[in-house]
Amino acid sequence: MNNTNKIIIIGISIVIMFFISFICFLNDKLNYAFFFLIVLVILLVYLLYLMMRKNDDKTIYMRKIKRILRTYNSSIIYLESDYTFNNEDLLCVGSFNDLVKASIQLETPIMYLAEDNSSVFMVKKDNEILYYIIYENNNSVSKFKEKIEKHLSLINEDKLTKNIGNTIVKLNNDKIYKIILIRK
Repeated sequence: MNNTNKIIIIGISIVIMFFISFICFLNDKLNYAFFFLIVLVILLVYLLYLMMRKNDDKTIYMRKIKRILRTYNSSIIYLESDYTFNNEDLLCVGSFNDLVKASIQLETPIMYLAEDNSSVFMVKKDNEILYYIIYENNNSVSKFKEKIEKHLSLINEDKLTKNIGNTIVKLNNDKIYKIILIRK
């Protein structure tokens, strides 16, 4: 539920609580009226909190990263330096939950690399790297993503036809596919 929906629901609840407490005062049910007034005050305070809370891209990004680090802190390894890859196969996963599932299945920890405007989470098993990048906003650029694109640009059609092993290819739709050569 997003912030706007919460504000609307709490606003409606405040109006309802006000009318209920007013009706209770008119009917000399003071105990009920005070109870509903206390609930009304609590809802007003929560409404003010929701309206005053910052919801720009940076704070939403930071909340998301803090929630991930707090929830999965036992299975995340923080990388202080930039990660360099050699001949690993690079696979982008669709969500952080997919990365967590892969980490559990492969029984390997999640590596975390903090960048200026993005955060990279990776799982490495043998010669494959599964990664997921969280961006601060739509205009953010990840150094890790640039390194991946540079790494993928080294793979050309000649290598694709001559390579007998696994190859990663990036198509125009910004998705990365793993291609396994079955026969020559």
